[in-house]
Amino acid sequence: MFGLDARIALAIFGALSVISGAALYSAIKEARVISAIVELQEMAKAVVAYHLDIGSSVPQNSSTPNRLNIGELVQSAEPAWRGPYLPYEWSSETVIDSSKFGPVRIALWLSDFSASCSDLKDSDCKLWIQIHKSATPGVENLMNDIDLKVDGVVDGLSGSVTRNGPFYMYKIDVK
Repeated sequence: MFGLDARIALAIFGALSVISGAALYSAIKEARVISAIVELQEMAKAVVAYHLDIGSSVPQNSSTPNRLNIGELVQSAEPAWRGPYLPYEWSSETVIDSSKFGPVRIALWLSDFSASCSDLKDSDCKLWIQIHKSATPGVENLMNDIDLKVDGVVDGLSGSVTRNGPFYMYKIDVK
C-alpha cells in the first residue's frame, strides 16, 4: 500500500513541478522582453537628452546622411555635452554595440521605408533604432517577442516594431 501512495504523491509532485516550471519559464521570458524594451526606450531617451543638452539633434553622418553619429551619445567633444547618455561601446560613428541586440544604428527613414530621409521636420520622416536580424543569436526571436508585447501582433509590418530588409526597426517618437 505504501508503494502506491508514494507513486501517487510522486505523480502529483511531478505534475506540480511541470506547471510551476512552465509558469517560471513564462515569467523569465516576460522579464527578458521587458528588459529589452526598456533598453530600446533608454536609447530613445538618450537621443532626446542629447538634443536637450546640446540644443541640436545628434549629428547625421556625412557619408550616410540618414544615419546618426550615435557614437556622440557615448563620447563627444561638444562643450555642452553631459553624457555619456548610453553605457555602450561604439564601434564606429554610426554603430553602438548592445549585448542584447548586437550592432545598433539609429537612422532616419520615411514611415513606409520607401526611402531614407534627412529632416525630422518632414511629417513622414521618422527616427528608427535599427537592429540587424542575424547579427546576434536569438535577436530575431527577441524582436518578435517585443513586437508582440508592444504592437500586440507579430507582423513586422506596422506599429513601433517593423522590419525593413534585414533589419528590425524600433520607432523613436521625438515629435
